[in-house]
Amino acid sequence: MALSAMACEEGPAYPGGANPSWIVIDPPAVRLSILAGTQLRALVRNRDGFPLPDAGIAWASSNVAVATVDSSGFVAAVAEGTATVFATLGEISGASNITVEAPLPSTWPVHTCGVDFSGQGWCWGRGIGGELGVGDRGGSSVPRPVDSSEGYAIISTGASHTCALTSTGQARCWGRGTESQLASGAGTSALQPATVAGGYTFSHITAGGRHTCALANDARIRCWGWNNDGQLGNGTTVGLATPELIESGLTFVSVTAGARHSCAVASDGSAWCWGANDRGQLGSGTTVASLPPTRVTSVESYTSISAGAFHTCAVRASGLADCWGANNHAQVGDGTLVDRLTPTPVSLNIFYDEISLGLLHTCAVARGGLAYCWGEGSAGQLGNGDTRLFGNPQAVGQGSYFAIFAGASHSCGLSSGSGIMSCWGTGALGQLGAGNQTSSTRPIPVDGGRSFRQVGR
Repeated sequence: MALSAMACEEGPAYPGGANPSWIVIDPPAVRLSILAGTQLRALVRNRDGFPLPDAGIAWASSNVAVATVDSSGFVAAVAEGTATVFATLGEISGASNITVEAPLPSTWPVHTCGVDFSGQGWCWGRGIGGELGVGDRGGSSVPRPVDSSEGYAIISTGASHTCALTSTGQARCWGRGTESQLASGAGTSALQPATVAGGYTFSHITAGGRHTCALANDARIRCWGWNNDGQLGNGTTVGLATPELIESGLTFVSVTAGARHSCAVASDGSAWCWGANDRGQLGSGTTVASLPPTRVTSVESYTSISAGAFHTCAVRASGLADCWGANNHAQVGDGTLVDRLTPTPVSLNIFYDEISLGLLHTCAVARGGLAYCWGEGSAGQLGNGDTRLFGNPQAVGQGSYFAIFAGASHSCGLSSGSGIMSCWGTGALGQLGAGNQTSSTRPIPVDGGRSFRQVGR
């Protein structure tokens, strides 16, 4: 009789056995920006450290409001904060610590905001930092109403945050708050308007790169937020989570926050600046930074001042304008590409009512309502139908304006009489508000046809 051999099918042999003893997640710690994601891997080991199959792994997040994880181990960042992601197999598990941070800030505003005649605030453009104040992080190519039951008097757009004053002078801020530029809780961001701490009443507010300053009703200035360059004017480089008074002994009529510096006009018409000065943006004749306010080197009397990313401009009592600081893109407007360490007259002797500074360009409204822009024009931000750089003021399209705003690489103006807003320049993130992502070298109307009384910067 023939004998047959019976074969027994067995699973693969693992040195140390097939029972899992521990799980390691690779990587064990992750830092993500909101809306970013990353793939985690669960490494299963037996008692001798030999790798085992990971079939049957269950993934879970300790805080789904901060970070979620799917069945494959892919983590999606939802909101600022911390969470622990666990990979579990039977009774053993591994963990990875997830830290979610605010999105990286833009250098200068890539969004636009304005206040209509009813006091409603509207914003559009980049929204990933919450800078639109509409309760989410979605950008928009059309104006969206700021979520608030309050009416606003003025609004100011910073690099990745926005601030406004109510009709009674109460300050509200929203957007990126990692550097405490919202003053509504240390390092806290907000998707809707949040109350600025301290209960102060202000007459003006200005949002900068990662800091904010405001002019109180007593004509004194308080600032808060990021202070690595001394832009808060309190004599230190320590950031502030609440408004702190600038002890200058002066009273002021206006204040402006730039990317890393701040400036103000005192009651006697003198101009003062503080913070970063690497491009001469303080107008002190040097490139040395200043922690307390330092007087701008000029004998002129000024009525208003505007700080950009790396340059500054002010309107004299006569209406002529001076600019100083970075001029590598002709943003000072004196017809050259030479940085200016002291106030330098803008060419063509045009008299202005107000001025607004962008990242690499400058715009202003002249007496009579004509708008002019100069500096970098590669994105069409000068509004003159061209994409070249211009070192002298260029007339913006056609029409008359009573207010103007210069962003990172776009500009907007409010038409005289109607208050209709038009914008020009880069529109890739919807910052022109025309209902699309199209750019334009000439002014195009903002969608909706509503009238605005103020456009923020």
